[in-house]
Amino acid sequence: MEEFTWNQLEKRNIDEDLRIIYKRFLVETDMSQDRIRALYDVCHAYWITTKVPNMKFIHVIAADGTITQKAAYTENGARVFLYAKTDRIVWEAKDGRHYTDSIPYESKRLFYELRYMDICRKYANSLNRSKAFEEEEELTLEIVKEKGLENFPEDEIQVLCSKMIRETNYENDDFLTYVCYDLFKKKQYDKVILTYLANFYCGATQEMKELWKVAREYEVHTHKLAERIITQMLFSEELFQETKVFEAYYDEGAYFRLQQAYLAYVSREYVVEARKIEKSIIDIICREAEKGEATIDICMIAVLKYYSDQEYETILKKTLKKFMQELCGKQIYFPFFLKYDKEWLIEFQLWDKTLVEYKGQKDSRVMLYYQLQKGGNGDSDYATELLTPMYENLYVKKFVLFSHERLIYYFKETIDGNSYRSEKKICQHTVEKGEPGRYGRLNDIILEEDPEEREKKMKQYALEDAVASHMFIQY
Repeated sequence: MEEFTWNQLEKRNIDEDLRIIYKRFLVETDMSQDRIRALYDVCHAYWITTKVPNMKFIHVIAADGTITQKAAYTENGARVFLYAKTDRIVWEAKDGRHYTDSIPYESKRLFYELRYMDICRKYANSLNRSKAFEEEEELTLEIVKEKGLENFPEDEIQVLCSKMIRETNYENDDFLTYVCYDLFKKKQYDKVILTYLANFYCGATQEMKELWKVAREYEVHTHKLAERIITQMLFSEELFQETKVFEAYYDEGAYFRLQQAYLAYVSREYVVEARKIEKSIIDIICREAEKGEATIDICMIAVLKYYSDQEYETILKKTLKKFMQELCGKQIYFPFFLKYDKEWLIEFQLWDKTLVEYKGQKDSRVMLYYQLQKGGNGDSDYATELLTPMYENLYVKKFVLFSHERLIYYFKETIDGNSYRSEKKICQHTVEKGEPGRYGRLNDIILEEDPEEREKKMKQYALEDAVASHMFIQY
């Protein structure tokens, strides 16, 4: 068995089984210089793999630019020996093209045991690679942690981090994450470090957004990073310039609850706080509704508000009408509803209505004072009504105004014992003859100047009202 072990070592063979055998049978007392050279090579053996197809060879380039190795690449990978931190890998494709950093790959060290590295160092002076051995007191994260990050060159730290990430197969390590982000701030990074940070870094929102932007430029997968950014912004209730992040996150498949929370928050900010909302967000809400997903009230309100003064495609009409129908069914309505199609307003009983709105403060008490003047008569007293919010601190009151009526109103808000009064406003409903509905008929009677024609219309209205009462039972 020992003879087999030495034979395999001298051939520089290494796999999981041989690793166990070497650790069991390789002893310093039986070492010769040739065996130490072989052991040194095996300790620097790496298995390289990539998901990029059509790769044929791997070239190892030394610091002076010479090609030290050329390994054939198979579908399972290739083995190379990397002796120095400055060694670089160049890929050769089947079509003869060569690639460097543009090919993402993983490297796994096949055999690295400190006790065997110590054996190699003892014989360093008798080997041709003495200089390499002197440098071989490898830099590790433990050494960096012990001596301090500031005591090592940035390029060496970058090489160390990139190597550690590959060798540990992108496993999370708090100190490694700290060091990698420190390199990122100093603009010392590669695609491996960016991929690692995108998977695990969690810091200040602005820092994560900067990392997200750079990672996108390097075509690094940023789904996890975007999710942390959106989550942190929602938790802190501080959203700024996040739309692009959410769009990318949504396109890659968003977590449904986080998606709904974000859409609800930005919709609420748009409707209540008048924060600008991007059309892409409105499109996402509509797209989700068209897919059959449930849409919460504030998202429907935001969409209707957005398109109330925007042109929209015919294909959107069905969605907008559905939103208005659902909201009106819940007795939720806003003045901008009245900007939509006349047919919709008639169907949802808003066509002949006047809506007045007031935005109050949170947890305040809002009273509406109003006076209905008929035919220019302004002697009537003001009526008062305690309003309930239509949504959060938005208050809406619905009135039916006839052609000869004028509404004068103001709001009085009370909070923490202090009262605030709004300016008086005047509202008058513009009426045209021949409008449909009960109130349209009544307005026609009021507007009719011919006494005989007015009496005729009154009798016709009374007849239709009696027939309707008989035919339709009100529950």
